[in-house]
Amino acid sequence: MRTSYRILKLKNGDELIAKIKGQISGKLILERPMVFRTLLMADPMTGMQKEITVLKNWISYSDHSLDTKIPQDYIVTYSTPANEAAELYDIEKEKEDTNPKAREIKDHTEIQKQKNKDLENMLKSLDDLLNKDPQEDGEAEYHFSMMLPPSILQDLIKSGMVDPSLIDFENEDDEDFDGDVADEEYTGDETDHPNFGNRWTDWTSDPDEYFE
Repeated sequence: MRTSYRILKLKNGDELIAKIKGQISGKLILERPMVFRTLLMADPMTGMQKEITVLKNWISYSDHSLDTKIPQDYIVTYSTPANEAAELYDIEKEKEDTNPKAREIKDHTEIQKQKNKDLENMLKSLDDLLNKDPQEDGEAEYHFSMMLPPSILQDLIKSGMVDPSLIDFENEDDEDFDGDVADEEYTGDETDHPNFGNRWTDWTSDPDEYFE
């Protein structure tokens, strides 16, 4: 199949496909240049990797209705594309023409502001849920099981994020918790305690004592 398309090999290694419309002042005039990209994808059946060739606009965010000029001395060589390459090029151009996708360009600051806003909304929703009476409007109760260091839990209570009255402590030693972190003293001598051996403070931090 004869075609007016050409594949151009550039000095930077890119391989383009385009229609050469002419030349001016030592530059070639290209119509809608696209660049070949090779992707590695795993076959879902065999797990083996295989190469897939795709085409993308060589100059992103440009008006493809305008021609592109490229210096002739930047081109290493050019040749006529294989039928498969020309067909892929036609398919990609048709996809762009029939179903154009608008690509948004956003400032990084705006993206970060949106992330911060989303985080604030998430924390507010969590705060509303934690401080809401589960019996209102006949709603079901929500139970959360979390393991937090005492210092972090204390900070959450002091900041107002957590209502201590909503916390159900599993260990009886924690029932008198009032927002202050208790001193984590060694309790290995309390052998008559019903939870002896189940508390980490029952075990000494000195490894030599385990070999006596």
